Order: sequence, then C-alpha cells, then structure tokens
Amino acid sequence: MGYTIKVEGVEALQKAFEEKRKEIEEATAEALNESADLVVESAKSKTWVRTGETQSAIDKSEVLNKEGVMDIAVGIRKEKPFGKSGFKALFQEKGTSKQKAHPFLRPALLENKDEINEKMTGVLKKAVEK
Repeated sequence: MGYTIKVEGVEALQKAFEEKRKEIEEATAEALNESADLVVESAKSKTWVRTGETQSAIDKSEVLNKEGVMDIAVGIRKEKPFGKSGFKALFQEKGTSKQKAHPFLRPALLENKDEINEKMTGVLKKAVEK
C-alpha cells in the first residue's frame, strides 16, 4: 500500500525566496557602503593634515559578493594616480624606522563598530521581516 503526496506551489515559493534573497543582498550592499563611508571619513579625520595627500589616498572598494559572502574594504589606495600619497599614508599608518606609527584605519573602524553593527542588524532585520 503506497501513499502519494502532491505538493503544489513549489515553483512560486522558490521564486519568492529568490526575490527575497535579492532584496536582502541589495539592502546589505547599501548598508555596507554606508558603513564603509563612516570608516573612511573617520580615518581621514585621524590623519595628519599637511597637503591633504594622505586623506586622498584613503578610500573604499566596491561591495563584493562571492559565493554568498559580501564584503567591502577600506584602506589606502596605492595605485599609480596616488603615487607618493599612498606611500605617505602607509608610512603614517605603519610607521618607519625613523617615524613612529600613527594608525588611523583600525581606530576608525573601532570607533564606528557599534554603529556599523546596529546598521547591519537593522537592515537585515527589516529586509527579512518585509
């Protein structure tokens, strides 16, 4: 004696889950960008200001989404257009044999950690409850 169970609406349910996943990813990317902006501005405010070159070398990357893991980087750009300014920022952050380090990236992240956690939690909670 066998039983047959017929489930209807699975395709519609899969489509709804896919749409929800996209909504959550978009909301997460936006929150990551806003959080990175906080860290960039905070880091810029913690650097030594002489010519503004160091501040111009601090930037964020694009939001990356690889295999379900989303991230964004904040740091010092060292590519050609920033030449010396990137190196100056790196020397200020890490120090040299003649100059003591004056970190600004990690303190900027730590200063904004609670606000970033609240932002990410709120965005995800709102997206899931929608």
